[in-house]
Amino acid sequence: MDLTGVFLEEIRHPRFPRDFRVYDGNPDEDGEPLHPLDRMRLDLAVDVLHDIEEEDSAQAEMMSLGRLLVPCLKYRGSGRHIVVEPWTREDLEGETLYSDTRTRLARDLSREQAIQDLLVRGSELPPKGLHAQTFWTAQTELPEVRFAHEDPQLSAFASALYNHLVRDSKVELENVRGRVDRLHAEGFKSLGLSHRPRDAMRLYKKLLALSMKCVSLLCGAVALRFVERQLEAFADPQSPPVLSAEELELLNFRYGALPEFGMINVAFFAGFGEETFARVNDLFKTYATAAPLLQRQEAADRLYRWMYLVSAYRSRRKVARTDEKRNARRLRTARRDTRAVESEADRRALNPYQVSAAREEISDNLKNLLDRLKPRDARLVRALVVAGGDRAEAASRCGLNREQFNRRFRQTVRPKINKFIADGNSSTIRNISI
Repeated sequence: MDLTGVFLEEIRHPRFPRDFRVYDGNPDEDGEPLHPLDRMRLDLAVDVLHDIEEEDSAQAEMMSLGRLLVPCLKYRGSGRHIVVEPWTREDLEGETLYSDTRTRLARDLSREQAIQDLLVRGSELPPKGLHAQTFWTAQTELPEVRFAHEDPQLSAFASALYNHLVRDSKVELENVRGRVDRLHAEGFKSLGLSHRPRDAMRLYKKLLALSMKCVSLLCGAVALRFVERQLEAFADPQSPPVLSAEELELLNFRYGALPEFGMINVAFFAGFGEETFARVNDLFKTYATAAPLLQRQEAADRLYRWMYLVSAYRSRRKVARTDEKRNARRLRTARRDTRAVESEADRRALNPYQVSAAREEISDNLKNLLDRLKPRDARLVRALVVAGGDRAEAASRCGLNREQFNRRFRQTVRPKINKFIADGNSSTIRNISI
């Protein structure tokens, strides 16, 4: 991407540092601000890398690799690297934990979050671990790294990956992501290293984290080079080509690696919501107005406290969602076991043909029994069968009261039924409700 159509806007104020904004197109003709990370696509970035290579070839290689890997960062879905969500006051107060995950644990975690929110916002002393690293841990799923040369394995992995991607000496940034995704899918075996796939994945995550920092530094250097060239080209006496320390800090805030953000360009986290943006903007104002250091530290402290609570909220939300999934698995297992028991019971049950055969056997045995009984006794058995075993109704059908029916049945009918079974007839006659 060449510099054709890239414009520089200079904002002057008599009391404050100059502010420079880079546009893709003329800002007076609907030109759009050039995204900070798009500077690494400019041809000017190659010139900057060549200059850096003359002083530190290892750093230049790492910046070049970072320029290739940044498009591989995932912002959505499973395995995302950057966690950018519009965090709200309700999130950090714990209100959305229980409303999103309706479990008992989520309710307890919601209360913990609310208590921590009150303590962090109300305390004059910052909580332990509150520093620039807070911004990193709250917004990424990547490990914190410093420099590749401090880790020999990471350095070797970075060199192998860089050589693999640029082996044809000409790399199209648009095609790199597909190639890296294929390497990732195979566990980076094509690099020819002795790492196990799990170790290679761990090194790749470290490399992505380092790429974010290197690209942030590169974008800041490219922005500075572009501003200096533009100022020299127009040679305005009221706009000296040399930037003051305050102007350099302000330019670095917009386009470079800011210490308050853990040496990461804030553009990586675009989309983090109005609440977070308001605190980032408060910090920016201290740079734009060259505010005293104490005022800048207070703005940074407010941002860090917010991100500290975001990090705590994310951790609790992860625990709540894991618990919810675990409960769902247990419920599915319980339902599956219940269905298995019911299926086994259905399997053991008589099928319709067996039921029909059993009924025919009972009918035949009942006919044989009635043939052996006297008409008066047979009348009692028929009435009981028709009544479905209800002795009061059977007695009524026979013109007897229940006591009379029971006495006759006990004295004359039951002994003959027992004898009928003892003579070798099928015991299915017992299924008659008598």
